[in-house]
Order: sequence, then structure tokens, then C-alpha cells
Amino acid sequence: MQFSAGQIAELLEGTVDGDAQVLVIDVSKIEEGRLGTLTFLSNPKYTEHVYTTAASVVIVEKGFTPTKAIPKHTTLIRVHDPRAAFATLLEMHEKHQYERKGIEQPSYVSPKAKVGKGCTSVRSATSAMAWSWKKV
Repeated sequence: MQFSAGQIAELLEGTVDGDAQVLVIDVSKIEEGRLGTLTFLSNPKYTEHVYTTAASVVIVEKGFTPTKAIPKHTTLIRVHDPRAAFATLLEMHEKHQYERKGIEQPSYVSPKAKVGKGCTSVRSATSAMAWSWKKV
């Protein structure tokens, strides 16, 4: 799943400082950022990392004033509370993970497989490799 900085800023009611079209596909710690990831800065102890992170997007407080140049590949999203904004995104991501529908590939069903008595085709999927039947 990928989102642009602009989409994320809109969800968080924040503003984009940089490339609104840059895409993120994962999250990271600010000190371990890499291209395609989103991170946040809320603790002043980590401020130096905003100048060296490889993360594509960093969520910062609206009043954040850089004292050095921000990397060209890094876009800032300015919000009222970076920690709360990041938590909101994680909650939304968690909810979305369980809304998946359809058959994930690769999927394999043994020709010998049988649905037990009292079971239906309702199943709980965690990945293409792990699933279990639910009794309903």
C-alpha cells in the first residue's frame, strides 16, 4: 500500500513542505529511515536525524524550524502533534490490514482438503502462507 505525502497531509490535516507527490510504502525510525519510508520527529533528542535521514517523509511539528538543510529527498509534513499524527496513521494502517478481501496469491488448496462438519468457507487470513478455518 502506498500513499503520497499530499494524501497523508490531508488525512492528518497538515501541510506539505516539499514534494507532495513523493510516495511512501513503509514506516521507519527516523535514524533508520530509507527511501520510501515515513517517520516522525517529536522528541528534540532526535532532531539531528532529520538532517541525515534517508526517509522520504518526516512528520514534524508545525513550528519546526530547521537549523540546517533538510535532505533534498525528504519531504516534511507539518502537523500540530507529530506523535499523535503518526499514531493515527498506524491505527488506520492496522484497520486496513484486516479489511482485505479476495484470494491472496499464491494460494494453494490440497485436492484432498475437506471442510469439517460445522465449518464454512469463512476463514481468517494473515498471509498467503497462514490461515485457519473458523467454526460458525
